[in-house]
Amino acid sequence: SDVYKRQETTDIRELHEQRISVKPFDPRNYFDVKKGFFAGLDAKKNPVYIPWGAVLETHMQIVAPSGRGKGVKYANYGSQAIRKGIGLIVFDPKSDKFMPTVLRKQCKEAGVPFHFVDLNRPVPQINPLANLAPKDVEIMLNSVFQLKDIGEAADHYRRGDRRGVAAVSAVLGSTKSLPEMHAQAYEILGEDKAEKAEGFLEKLEDAAGLMSCRTRSGNQMLDVIQNGGCLYVVGETLSPGIVTAQRMLCLAALLLISRRPHTEKRRHVSLLLDEAKEWFTDVTINALATVRDKDCNVLLAHQSLDDLKNVDKRLNPQAVYGAVVTNTILKFIGFCSDADTADWASRLTGTIRVSKERREINRNAELSESIAEVRTVTDEERPLIEPNQFKALPKNAFVMVGNGPARIVHDFPIVVEPETMDVTASEAVVVENPHNLDMPGPEAEGALI
Repeated sequence: SDVYKRQETTDIRELHEQRISVKPFDPRNYFDVKKGFFAGLDAKKNPVYIPWGAVLETHMQIVAPSGRGKGVKYANYGSQAIRKGIGLIVFDPKSDKFMPTVLRKQCKEAGVPFHFVDLNRPVPQINPLANLAPKDVEIMLNSVFQLKDIGEAADHYRRGDRRGVAAVSAVLGSTKSLPEMHAQAYEILGEDKAEKAEGFLEKLEDAAGLMSCRTRSGNQMLDVIQNGGCLYVVGETLSPGIVTAQRMLCLAALLLISRRPHTEKRRHVSLLLDEAKEWFTDVTINALATVRDKDCNVLLAHQSLDDLKNVDKRLNPQAVYGAVVTNTILKFIGFCSDADTADWASRLTGTIRVSKERREINRNAELSESIAEVRTVTDEERPLIEPNQFKALPKNAFVMVGNGPARIVHDFPIVVEPETMDVTASEAVVVENPHNLDMPGPEAEGALI
């Protein structure tokens, strides 16, 4: 039976027994960019489409534990976005097994470029500073290195770091690479200023020592922003250098998109940020409120509400929560493994009126019980989709919120055999190295890994 039609409260035991089963299907059979974004099949196995205008005018939040379908939702969105002519930039800190292959095939079919960058591989590939104005380089470095004052004693030292960032950015800007910036920063600052900017220089060294960013080349991102296609960046969650570089690239994308003149005809760009908490900086949080007017929407995926609360101490958790929840009107929420997330998700679905029946139980002198014939019926409210239902959702099923009444949609992956992704090496930068960076030699030039 259907809990929506009965309009009763739910029983978790019944939900597991009555759970709707949808047979696996190929979502490509339903892709139709003229009809809109295919979000999945509903309980009656009818395709659900969202008009592209409604999709692109807001950001999207995808919530589910690991292994419950976030990657599937990402890949299916990305595939349709490529067909729509949207520029797609994907930041993947976990290295999804299937999504690069899916998106590369879609790009090939659409006749648009696919760029693959793996920050873990010891090959020069991309320059996070490429095509940025000096002021934007300064903004990026201050944000990635978290150099904003937060009202503590260490703010005194951050001021020296910010002065160092400003001086180095003004001289070098986007004409140099990270290792060149680090190697020349000491000369630009001089001994006294370099000592006061020690925190900045130490953090810059982490990124400058990363082989994958030791190049001046880096037009892949601008190519996708201008001409469409996909840039797929694989990162990491533990290595300080890679974490720094991937955040730089994320901010570079937001800055390049935001700086496009209003007078130009601008291509829409979608940014896919998996493991959302890895990307939270003051600039990215602020961008959620501003880049929608710049022909850009952001898709954020995370596992639970805790990911919005357990952020860097320099960020305000309430501000992060508010920015994400408020600016992502369109939400897909899957199986909830914790009560707080299930309760929050349930409240988002709104309420309905339900009837509850009560009967009195009478006891006689011998304490025997009997149910009275008189009954009382009351109207009460409950969430349209209750917490129990979020705790019983099968894999690849999501509650869709933000496009009409909340409802459950089922999605399935595009089935592919994962292919090896090659990265094309760019010309390596070799600098004088007074600071013991392990710089690449010319033999890395032109390598294909």
